[in-house]
Amino acid sequence: MDAPDWFIIIIEWKKRMGNVGVTLPFLVGALNYKNKAISSQEISSREIIENIINDPIEGYVTEVSLCPDISAPVFSVVKYNNKKSRVVCNSAFYPASSNIESLVFSSNLHGRQGLNCSDKNQCLEKLIKISENHISKKEYSRNRVKGKLGVYEYGDFSDREIEFIESVIMKDDKL
Repeated sequence: MDAPDWFIIIIEWKKRMGNVGVTLPFLVGALNYKNKAISSQEISSREIIENIINDPIEGYVTEVSLCPDISAPVFSVVKYNNKKSRVVCNSAFYPASSNIESLVFSSNLHGRQGLNCSDKNQCLEKLIKISENHISKKEYSRNRVKGKLGVYEYGDFSDREIEFIESVIMKDDKL
């Protein structure tokens, strides 16, 4: 079985583009960019998260943490048994068919600098609400504001990001 596109994007991002992971708006935007090429159906952030929780990739856990580079929540995947590389998590979601974590929220995501949430459901709802605000405006990519140190905003995909999306999930053998 081939890995789902959401997983491929997250894995390949860390190899090719960034240190930590991708934002939920980026993930939704990338998947909808591909969907536009083959159909008109769009996927929502909630659908992606439900897929991550309910259909995890065997041996992997998806982690959501606050990225220090862009000051935003990002998704990363790590091998489940690689305890050294795992984030310290405060909460976890499990698929109905297993007692193995499929999606975890880091301690820093729960904290004041992150989503400032008390439990996993509150974190999830805040993450979706914040993300959907950007997604509805077609703002998928979080980048530094030129000339302003430590200031970031969401906007369009860069040419480099489009090339990345096309190279990892829009190969001829994937369509």
